Parts: sequence; structure tokens; C-alpha cells
Amino acid sequence: MHYDDIVNLLEKSPETPLILDHFGFTRMDTVFKTETSEDFNLLLKLAKYPNVYVKISALFRIGALWKEDWAEELMKTRFDPLIEAYGASRLMIGSDFPFVELEDIGYRGTFDIVSRWCDQQDNGAMMKSWILGGTAEKVFGPWGTSAIN
Repeated sequence: MHYDDIVNLLEKSPETPLILDHFGFTRMDTVFKTETSEDFNLLLKLAKYPNVYVKISALFRIGALWKEDWAEELMKTRFDPLIEAYGASRLMIGSDFPFVELEDIGYRGTFDIVSRWCDQQDNGAMMKSWILGGTAEKVFGPWGTSAIN
């Protein structure tokens, strides 16, 4: 929805980190079709900017939870293309807490699914290290430290 504004910001301030939540808020109506939605393609195009990061979050908003294989479909249609475009060091886990707790998937379920997705990839342990914490530490600093001195 705000692609042009985002590109304008990135062009004027390329050193500014930009984190896009919930798979970039891309439309979800085409998630289980073989073609990729136009807005998701725009998200993939943003990968050319090195300070753009994408949160793998709110799986329950993206995937069709009523389908038995919803997590596998979501991995193929969203996660795999994001890994290819951005790499693991520019993706980070998120949950959409507290709303995720209202869903059957729950907070822990989100982490379990994303962890399983990483395990199915080449270099899964490295991917898991980045996505489940390393990317956030790269952007925000190591856990337990303060940015205010």
C-alpha cells in the first residue's frame, strides 16, 4: 500500500533500518494460489535495499488455518521466497502478541513452525540462529544491553 513512500524514504535515507512487520503486510487473498500477489512482489523488490528487514510474524493472519497443510503452503508461498530475496540475516521472528494468544497457534506455536521451516532449509541451523534472534540483535543490539549510556 505504501510502496512508493517506502522507496522514497529508503532513497533519501538509505542508512535508516526499516522493519516491515507481518510478512510486509502483503495481501493474503492470493497466498494459496500458485501466482504471487502483486504486493508480495513489491515486498520482494525491496530486498535490493540492504537496510530493509521483514518480520516473519502473525502466521495466523497470513495462513488459512482451516487447511490441514496451511503451514507448509505458507512456507512455500511466503517464507521460501523471502529467504531467497532477503537471506536469513534480514528476516526476524515475531508473534503479533498478544493477539496470537487468542489463536490456537499461540505464541509458542509460531516459534515452533518458523523453527521447523528453518530446519527444512540448507544451512537450517544458521538460518534459525539469524531468524530466531540474530537479526533482531543485529538491528537493536545484543539482548541485555542498553542503547542509552
